[in-house]
Order: sequence, then C-alpha cells, then structure tokens
Amino acid sequence: MRSYSNEDISRLGAIVGTTEVMGVLGCSRPHALALCKDGRIRAFKSGRYWKVHTSSLLGYAGLRDGFDMTGKSVFLSGPITGIEDANRAAFKQAERMARDLGAAHVYNPSRLSEFIGEGLPHEDYMLRTLHVLTRVNKSTGAPLYDIVVLLEGWENSKGSTVEKAVAESIGIPTVLESEVAA
Repeated sequence: MRSYSNEDISRLGAIVGTTEVMGVLGCSRPHALALCKDGRIRAFKSGRYWKVHTSSLLGYAGLRDGFDMTGKSVFLSGPITGIEDANRAAFKQAERMARDLGAAHVYNPSRLSEFIGEGLPHEDYMLRTLHVLTRVNKSTGAPLYDIVVLLEGWENSKGSTVEKAVAESIGIPTVLESEVAA
C-alpha cells in the first residue's frame, strides 16, 4: 500500500473511504475498518462502506496542522447575508490566518461589494462568487483554488452550502476554519 504524499492529502475531499484511510496512515484494511468501528476516527456507514470525515482522519494522524497553505490559493466561504457588516470581521480574520499560513492568494467574498457595489440581489453575488470558485488553470485544466475554508456558521448559509457542494464536486477540498486554526 502506497502512503499518501502531502500533495495527495491536500487534495482529499471532506469525506473519504477506507482506501484513503489506508493511504494516509499507511495501514492495512482491517486496521482502517477497526478505527471506523471503534470510533477512533469519525466515520459512518453508507451501505456496505465506511465513510470517514477527513478532518477526523487528519487529526488522528497528527496532520491536522498539515493544512499547509504555502503557495496555495484559498477560497473563503461563510455567511454574509443577514450578518452585521456582511461578516467582514470574521472574513478578515480568516484571510489573515490563511496568509499567515503561507497562502499565495485568498479570495474573500465579503470584499466583493467593494468591486461591484452594495445592494444587489443575493443571486448576483452568488453568480460572481461561483464564477470565481469554478475558474480553472488554462494550461492544466485544474481548479485555480486549492482549498475552500468554511467559516463558522457556513452550514446556515444558503450560499456557503452551495459553494461547498460545488467545490467538492469539482475536486477542491474543504476544511473548517476551526480545524485549520487548531
């Protein structure tokens, strides 16, 4: 069984299977299954297969701090609509954290109104944000963003839930801000 490189690990989605557990930990299938069954890593059954929360796997492996953002492009996602001052303080803090961890580029959607103005319908902001998220490298065809960082409250945001689903469907890993900052 080939162990996963840091690059392989950085490409994992939010939920993985036992094959990825074996790759990250360099362990056997029986050991990976035991970790799931015993609850040592956060997992759930989907039919016959175990599905594992990547954040729990990386925490178990001692790699939680392994979200190396050096040179990476980071997309921030979190609640904006209905939050005082468009949640700019939380986004600014997350942007600072990503830059402190070495990110080369950080997309902060709370700054979008600086470029296109205030008061547009939610759909207009979402259209622009999803266009940014789905951009690809012209030479490789790979997504431009390496990781999506989900800010606190993302699960209560219609826009963030869509961004998370789109990111994962095109192979961009997502991680909770609290896990990166841990």
